[in-house]
Amino acid sequence: MGDDVDSDSPAGSSALLACLITSCITGGVAIVAFTLFSNKPGVRESVYFPRIFRPRSKKEGLCDPSQPSLVEVLYTKEAFILENCGVDSVVYLRTLKFSLQAIAAAMLLSPGVLALNIMGDAELDSSYSDLADLTLTHVEKGSPKLWMHFFHILVTSKLLLYLLYKNTVEIGEMQASQKRAAESRTILVDHIPSEISAEEVFKGVYNDSIVSSNPVVDPSAAYKVLSEEEALIGKLDKALWTLAVKGERPTHKVGFLGLTGDSVDSITEYTKQLDEVHRTATDQRTAYDHRKELLPFRSASFLTFDTPQAALIASQARHSSNPFALHTKLAPPLLNIFWPNVGRCSHLELEARRSGISALTTALAFFFMVPISFVSALTTLSNLTSLLPFLDDILVNKQIRGVLEGLLPSLALIIFNILLPKICFALAKEEGLYVNTELARSAGHKLFFFFVSNTFVGTILAGTLLSALEDFIDDPTGSVSIFANSVPGTSHFFLNLLLLQGIGAVLLGFSQLPPAVIFIIKTTFLAKSERQKLKCWIPRQIPFQVQLAKHALVLLIAVAFCTLNPLVLYGAIPYFVFHFMNARFLVLFVHEPMHEGNGSFWKDFTKRVLLIVYFYLGLMIITLSLKEAPLQAGLLVLPLIGTYLFDKYLDAIFPDQSNVPPAVLSKDFTPRKAVADMPVEVYMPDALTLELQYLDPAEYSSGHTEEDGFDDLRKDAPQTTESLAIELHSECEQK
Repeated sequence: MGDDVDSDSPAGSSALLACLITSCITGGVAIVAFTLFSNKPGVRESVYFPRIFRPRSKKEGLCDPSQPSLVEVLYTKEAFILENCGVDSVVYLRTLKFSLQAIAAAMLLSPGVLALNIMGDAELDSSYSDLADLTLTHVEKGSPKLWMHFFHILVTSKLLLYLLYKNTVEIGEMQASQKRAAESRTILVDHIPSEISAEEVFKGVYNDSIVSSNPVVDPSAAYKVLSEEEALIGKLDKALWTLAVKGERPTHKVGFLGLTGDSVDSITEYTKQLDEVHRTATDQRTAYDHRKELLPFRSASFLTFDTPQAALIASQARHSSNPFALHTKLAPPLLNIFWPNVGRCSHLELEARRSGISALTTALAFFFMVPISFVSALTTLSNLTSLLPFLDDILVNKQIRGVLEGLLPSLALIIFNILLPKICFALAKEEGLYVNTELARSAGHKLFFFFVSNTFVGTILAGTLLSALEDFIDDPTGSVSIFANSVPGTSHFFLNLLLLQGIGAVLLGFSQLPPAVIFIIKTTFLAKSERQKLKCWIPRQIPFQVQLAKHALVLLIAVAFCTLNPLVLYGAIPYFVFHFMNARFLVLFVHEPMHEGNGSFWKDFTKRVLLIVYFYLGLMIITLSLKEAPLQAGLLVLPLIGTYLFDKYLDAIFPDQSNVPPAVLSKDFTPRKAVADMPVEVYMPDALTLELQYLDPAEYSSGHTEEDGFDDLRKDAPQTTESLAIELHSECEQK
């Protein structure tokens, strides 16, 4: 383009510079925050290095007084991570490593492609950005230069498939080497008809092989009692702390919201309410033990056999002529069960739920596309000044206009995407999935679908069709040519998005600023007693599926535009480099895995990578056809067919690990004698198995006299008390 750019033309370089400066400022603030807070006692141990400084009990304090070096983030070997963090953590890091390798593969011929784009002779009017010279739009139709683009597409797609195969082989060997559920002796029997008992049916077939039976109950009542107990323990803890510090017994009103009614002694009232809750919890557990009707039983049951072989045979056999009854499968690990969904729905209701959720997900995806497309079009249309008349004087400046057009759409898209993970997890729970890893995978599928349909496709449609609406109206027959020239221009928006997320957002996440601020507020203003402060040590998890969906979207953007605008690759590099470093830091020092899925989400990632290759080849076939290069476009059909065959080959030799019987993944079983000595896991909701919580007033009485009123409390204190760390039923001590 020439130097005489119209004031109405999009100033791509100004927007790019604005996003880069914004990211650098955010990254600088994040680095300063990390330096300050990571050395602050209390915050350092609980937020930045909780896996190293972990409270085991009130007396033991810290596990290790030494702070690890950040050099370990880069030099810790994968075998160490596998042993200490699990397969899921290693596979997650492998997805980021693969993404970096994919970007490097796409960059092999990108300098030549970028040079040919700059050397293009296509005439571009003032409606194009000043960065359009770097895109395929600047190459004239039918030019021999398009052969370079063809070879770049061919090399990039083949290298992506090779890297995917290489990593899949290595991860498959890693998964096979880990002991999975092959030692499980428990099966889940689902869809049990109300007129029969699963225990009687299976005992009639397997005689004395069944060791125990645990029917599934609706856990909502038990979890409600557990939450009430947790709330009362917190209130009683605060009241006892107030008595210990101020020397006076606290009171509160029992009316509406604690504002009306009679004033009562808080310690006495909370102790009375806690006793009632404990009686209710005891009644629930007694009713379950005696199989009474107090608890609503569901149409599912866990059966434990004496050997893994017997459990495997029972899980693969058919036990009813009714195809919708008595479904059996090996039970997942106890910590991997989402109890509210176990036995919740019948077979037909389950299928109806899944179909309905799929339709609802599609509808929501289109619903979200409306505001995203509107904001994107609003901030990229050339008539922005007519929509915002008061900005007339400001938007005359080309640099300021470019900043608004480039920065605002990216920020709006980031804000919209913050809401998506919660929506996707809520939808996945309504599908009836009862395994936490499968529930997370389902949510990840939906999230990736949202990202592709809204962020990628929606932005392309808004940036290509809406911004060129006047050209379509003036020349409908030239719509194909307009599409070919406009699609590469949308890469500028994605480049700005990558810079915002790749530098500023990732470094902000690395600084752990939000959890650090929350922890400081809690410990300074809210947490008073030792128990309240200890609750701030609740372990955190990396949302693998949420992060994988985001990474797959960035990889899709980078690969799809690597030929149209190679500059996008240089925006994806900092994204994956910083994310890789951040992920290793979180896995080593922060992440506390609550359940292990043996890296089953790698299969989802491979499918997304193959989808990216399909989309990349299809997009380039269309673009080259519109650029009047039919020979190059026709030859790209061959790698498209090859990708399809490669997809089927991967499915054949590397099936989904979550669907492979354990006997295939383990060479032999544990000997029968050793199995007899193994403890039997009790498959019950944790709300029915956790110890009841008590508070010992003696814990608060240090330094006080008998006049403070603790003598009467000690007389009524329960004889059996647990340490504060053990009372936190979901804390690290259980691990």
